[in-house]
Amino acid sequence: MPRSTVSVDPAGGVVFLFLFVLLVHAVSTREHYARSSRLAESRLQKSANNIRSHITGDREWDNNNVSSYRPSDLEDYVFRNLVSLGYNTTEGEYAKGCEFWKKSRGKLSRKLKTFLKELDAYSAWVDQFDQVSDTRSVMRNDSLHDCENMQPGKDWRDFFSNNSLSFTSSGALEPLLPPMRHPGFCFDGKHLMSTTYLVHDFQSICTGIRENSRTVFFDLGASLGFHGDGEQPAVSLINLYQKFGITFDHIYAYELTPGNAGELYKSLPAELLMAYHWINAGVEVDPASALNPLKMIIENFSHEDFVVLKLDVDNPEVELSLVEQIIENDALTSLIDQFYFEHHVHLEELHGAWGASIRGSVSDSLLLFQKLRTKGIQAHFWV
Repeated sequence: MPRSTVSVDPAGGVVFLFLFVLLVHAVSTREHYARSSRLAESRLQKSANNIRSHITGDREWDNNNVSSYRPSDLEDYVFRNLVSLGYNTTEGEYAKGCEFWKKSRGKLSRKLKTFLKELDAYSAWVDQFDQVSDTRSVMRNDSLHDCENMQPGKDWRDFFSNNSLSFTSSGALEPLLPPMRHPGFCFDGKHLMSTTYLVHDFQSICTGIRENSRTVFFDLGASLGFHGDGEQPAVSLINLYQKFGITFDHIYAYELTPGNAGELYKSLPAELLMAYHWINAGVEVDPASALNPLKMIIENFSHEDFVVLKLDVDNPEVELSLVEQIIENDALTSLIDQFYFEHHVHLEELHGAWGASIRGSVSDSLLLFQKLRTKGIQAHFWV
């Protein structure tokens, strides 16, 4: 009886082998990304824990106990839930910052609503505050200059509930929260360019000023015409400081885009003209460059001076290089008092406006700003 035979199609064998290889590759790829995701989450949590290890002070209002940084309850919640809130995105993915305000429920939702009301009340107090004379001028004529009227009410508790604000060793400030803007932006687009979410401890600033202190404002990315009609955010910020007794001796405005200096000076408020220095050149990251503003800060100012730095040049490589130089240089962290930075990251609500300058995730930004704060710098999100 003849032996039975099986006919094998060589092409079919090749197809089978190809499909098998594809299946093995898909499984290994899925396992690779799962491991990568777990590793990324582990690294993120480690970064948050490392920063949290530098957070000190009890959960009371006495900011004298804060030797490094103490986040608000809401900020602490966000940092403990960076992954579950969806802020640890990969390249090309965008986090939805406003969902935190719109979809939170229960106790968290009540805390968020309370904080919004407190922020509105504080902003109204700032608006109604009567402008005071330059702090240094008052000191020259009255050595007993009183800074207490710079604080809303008897203390912060007159406006904010316990642990609503964050504290550095230099005083109180707003918590680090998405969407890295005024939270009212999530409900009404008119708040997009509002800076009334910023909280400044003007009493603490006042007590740190000396009669011979120099006051200087560095505006990196000073495109005054970018925001169209109305007062520019940087000018509004300068005016806010002046309202609370800080008149800047010098304002160094760096802008890469060519501009007409004559037209620019005509657009400035008259009270800023004497202090304003228009530098129509881009900032450079080389620490030895004359166009690196950090070099000027180190070489020309001391701890007794009041230094404010605003960074928004729309070039992530330049911006992040400068921020790293600040973090790594103790001389700079001790000299820079207030820092404002519009960090362009993968945030759904703003990716259209930020375009090609986006780098990193919302988690990256939150961790970066908290690191700056643990260094003693009053670091704020900017518009």
